[in-house]
Amino acid sequence: MAVFLSAARPVELQRELLAAGSGYSTETPAAVVVRASWPDEQVVTTTVGCLAADLDALGATRTVLVLVGPALRGLAARSHLYAPQFAHMFRRRSRDGSTAGRSA
Repeated sequence: MAVFLSAARPVELQRELLAAGSGYSTETPAAVVVRASWPDEQVVTTTVGCLAADLDALGATRTVLVLVGPALRGLAARSHLYAPQFAHMFRRRSRDGSTAGRSA
């Protein structure tokens, strides 16, 4: 889940994420992104249980991006769809270091 909101309500966000039926527990991974894509971007990885405290510790006063979910654990295998050695009916393999053989 991605939540784009004011950093002024971290306790309320944490409470809603932990509400019954939400599907999130205190151990669910979360990430807070402040000033995404700016040179001074900050990214803090945390859990839903520590979210409010970590958001407060950042001192962010404006809008932040909060990402929540098990995908943040990094356990999933990365897709090979664009790997040079991957081929399928509509795309041939590329030679190492080349994009030759790929459809335009």
